[in-house]
Amino acid sequence: MKSLPGQDRYKRVAQVWMVIAIVCFTALVGLVAVLANSPAPKTAASSGPGDVFDEVQGDSAVDHSLTSPASSSPAPAPALSQEQEEQLAILDRMRHPVEVLTTHGALAKIDSFTVEVRPNPAILEIVSTDQIQSKFELILRRSGVRIDAKSRYKATVHFDGFWDEEKATMVYSHNTTVTQVAVLPRSDGNFYLMKPACWETSAFGRAGRRTMERVILDATDEMAEKFANDYLRAQTEK
Repeated sequence: MKSLPGQDRYKRVAQVWMVIAIVCFTALVGLVAVLANSPAPKTAASSGPGDVFDEVQGDSAVDHSLTSPASSSPAPAPALSQEQEEQLAILDRMRHPVEVLTTHGALAKIDSFTVEVRPNPAILEIVSTDQIQSKFELILRRSGVRIDAKSRYKATVHFDGFWDEEKATMVYSHNTTVTQVAVLPRSDGNFYLMKPACWETSAFGRAGRRTMERVILDATDEMAEKFANDYLRAQTEK
């Protein structure tokens, strides 16, 4: 039985629409499958405290090495130079000084001295400065005390004399002192530079003009001997 021309046209249109419907249905099924498998987006309203913590943890996971115990320890201090180490050693010795308990102990660890003689005019009428200084230094050298004109440590020998009215008798005094530069702290926070005497010996007497020269030179011997003995004793004590 042959179909009419109009029926064939309607059949072809129906087939086309069926193909379009099948294609659309297939596409719709695929889209639904994709949406079902994808995670739901997190919003500020829907995310809870645990979600926010997870996000922060996830973002900072790559930085865990920066906060690990090994990397958080302080960096090692740079090595000190030799000059800095010497300065620290000096400060440490200043904080823990050696206490001097005896008079002769003040002469310990001194390698040399310079000698200065100071006679007053009345003494110079009897002996010269060179006579006193030569005798004093000779005894020190014989005893092993080193004399150096450039030494920082000075032994000063004083002689003072006063005549009576007739200039027949002299009252005299003599002393030897060893001075040393010292920097001393005070309550105002400042440091004061001083030159205190760290060792001293002295005596006085009276003699006539005829014996005065021998008296002065003997006094020089006595002071030099005492100084040399105390110096040597200080070097041998610990």
